[in-house]
Amino acid sequence: MVLHMKKNDVQAKATLVTASKMSQKKYPNGLVSVLKGYAFCSFPVDEFIDGVYQKAKSNDVKNPNIYLNWGEIQYNAKEYGPASTAYQYAFNYDPKNVLSHYLLGKMYNAARNNDQAIIELDAALAIDPAFVPAMKEKGDAYYEMNKYDEAAIWYDKYIQVTEETPQTLTRYANVLFFAKKYEKTHEIIAKVLKLEPNNPYMLRLMGWVSFETKNDADGINALQRYFQLKGDTAKMILPLDYDYYAKLLQRTHKDSLAVIYYQKSMAADSSNK
Repeated sequence: MVLHMKKNDVQAKATLVTASKMSQKKYPNGLVSVLKGYAFCSFPVDEFIDGVYQKAKSNDVKNPNIYLNWGEIQYNAKEYGPASTAYQYAFNYDPKNVLSHYLLGKMYNAARNNDQAIIELDAALAIDPAFVPAMKEKGDAYYEMNKYDEAAIWYDKYIQVTEETPQTLTRYANVLFFAKKYEKTHEIIAKVLKLEPNNPYMLRLMGWVSFETKNDADGINALQRYFQLKGDTAKMILPLDYDYYAKLLQRTHKDSLAVIYYQKSMAADSSNK
């Protein structure tokens, strides 16, 4: 039902208002579900949901789920201070609540306080070492800190215990490339391109990593397809794209064409300054 609600904001809001009225009369614990639905739909904080929150607290002030959902509502509104306070209330009332530490870590990542995020994510993993979302979030934190070796470790753990999707593999490939684990990067990109042959970002990265691994034919083919998808002069193309392509051409003795792409790289670099 909640998934259906998310497709229609007006109907979803009306449903939650009705549910809150029923909950106040007959099902006090239902207010927590209203908060959860509001968080899931990413509605902004307003007088209605603030009233639900206050009523839910008056019914059961020590229920951590009230604060977890209120924290999510605040997080969705990018109100990180109130979100942090809510999550802290949650684990004060339930010190073994893995979600409170995970969500606080996720919030710190969003606020670019990655060091603090790692502290909270470590706390979540201390409670439940197999808590998969915390593994990915910890990888994200290290990635944002440019600590690519550490990020690769946590993405590897995450990938081993979750379904491989183009989205997760794409992020993993990026981490591996910046960690200079080029052979593994090539392997992961190949997996993504089997699922999504025209994934432009993976074609780009295949071009880059193929130069590093001396798989020149793969690199030239990937960047040719990338340029065809993006248009050879598109703004999305980076100077490094032209540079890597030029180096691949030069190494395969296509010197005159390589010069053209070195010139493109310099021109693109100048236009970005």
